[in-house]
Amino acid sequence: MEENAPLCDIVLHQPVRAREIFKSVVYIALKSLQIMPETFTCNQLLVDIKIDWLPPFSEYTIYNGIKLTNKMNEKRFVKFEGIVQLLSGPTKYTQSARYQCSLEDCEGYQGNKFVRVHIPGAWETETIRKDFLCLYCQSPLVEDPTCRILGDKVIAEMIPSSAFYTSTYSVCHQSITVYCRDELTENILLGRKYSVIGIPFTRKIGSSIFVLMEANNMELIENVPYNVPSSIHNLPPPLMELYNAGTLLLATDGVCFLGDLSFSSKNKQEILVRALESGNIIISPPPQVNCVGDLPLLTYPLQCTVWGLISSNSRKKSDTGRKQVEQTSVGLGNLNKVLINGFGMLYITDSTVPNGDEYYNQLTLCQISDKSSTSSFSNILMSNEEWKKFLTYASSINTRFTEEAEFLIQGYYVASRRVHSSAAQGPEFPMAVVSTLMSVAQAFSKLSLRQKVADSDAVMAILLYEETLSARYGYSALNVRNMPHARNENMSYLFGLENDQRLQQFHRLLQQFIATYAGDAGFKEE
Repeated sequence: MEENAPLCDIVLHQPVRAREIFKSVVYIALKSLQIMPETFTCNQLLVDIKIDWLPPFSEYTIYNGIKLTNKMNEKRFVKFEGIVQLLSGPTKYTQSARYQCSLEDCEGYQGNKFVRVHIPGAWETETIRKDFLCLYCQSPLVEDPTCRILGDKVIAEMIPSSAFYTSTYSVCHQSITVYCRDELTENILLGRKYSVIGIPFTRKIGSSIFVLMEANNMELIENVPYNVPSSIHNLPPPLMELYNAGTLLLATDGVCFLGDLSFSSKNKQEILVRALESGNIIISPPPQVNCVGDLPLLTYPLQCTVWGLISSNSRKKSDTGRKQVEQTSVGLGNLNKVLINGFGMLYITDSTVPNGDEYYNQLTLCQISDKSSTSSFSNILMSNEEWKKFLTYASSINTRFTEEAEFLIQGYYVASRRVHSSAAQGPEFPMAVVSTLMSVAQAFSKLSLRQKVADSDAVMAILLYEETLSARYGYSALNVRNMPHARNENMSYLFGLENDQRLQQFHRLLQQFIATYAGDAGFKEE
């Protein structure tokens, strides 16, 4: 732009014309340097311009499908940021094809006078057709199949980034269909956020007109959306079947809240169990797919924290009147036992307080911000934006475990496995407890803005886990009782001096527990 503003304007606003200009310049340079043979023509040269930057103005930025529709007649570069929700399997398209006159004595029979190349927004039928005519004699042109060059193509359905940051669900967000070709198909992944520079174009299919986008360049963005919206209006053209990312992939590097699992079908529960056990998400092609050849299964690593809800009031109607055998202190409905064990922590609460979540959040913030007040929410010192910045910074801290913290977690695991296995009807003690406790202890350390995971972090993690066992099974080897609510009357027990004393007492009890049941395994305090 600084060197040649008129040329930059042509590149940004007339990309097809710009490509022809660069093509002519490259051809002249090749001929002048005698790099190519004498028979080489300009029609044989394929030049592609890659754009990695656009002016930071609103006219070049697309926020949703509606704004893209407004630019449907502008064949110029625009920028769009979104998350890949749907993705097709790779297919082939024609980069270029050579035609020649059907009459051998015509001048159009020899050489490379008729070469068709793909341009952004062009359909396959615009490159490969049977109704092209010779410019010299008007006879039909025929393709030389030995000269056809193919490339790879995938179609991505992308959700606008703005849909993830909205505070209300009253707005309908329209997704955008993006065509990716050649090297852009290699690293595009479901559930990831990308910045796309491309050219909008339209296609009429039946009585409908679709506004699409052909990518010129793509860049992976690591930022994670806050929440997955439910108000996405998908308008993909009915051209090919697309793989669906699903909520687990859309929540990559974040938290995926699946809602009430009691209403999940058996098939969805089994899929979730496989993902939690293997750490991988396997995506199958749509059952109605109809194409040549079999589409492969796509495997992605599970890179999000999965949360779910189990409500004792949300059991299916088919269970009404059926006698239930209580094996735990809380009912888990019809949920797969393996699915429940796949979650690291199971928190049991009740729903007797109206607007409970809001009540807990406000009350906790109030207590932390102003210990002298327990009834007023007017003294909260941190805004939501400040909390977001704090949590973002805390999550970026790299932590390492102290020997004391490792001793407590490993000793607790060995001792608990022995106690639970020796009980005739005692609850199971999952083998994945160690990784769960280490993750929770790390979280406490990060929230305290410390790089070392101390023994106090391990104690708090173990205490929380014992509360989940007590709530679920009605039994705790360390005599811990569940506290499902944080109310005014027990706030001092959860925060401040009383909580410190409670943790110190539990720490001593934990050390005795480890020494008693795991002392012979080397877990003894020196």
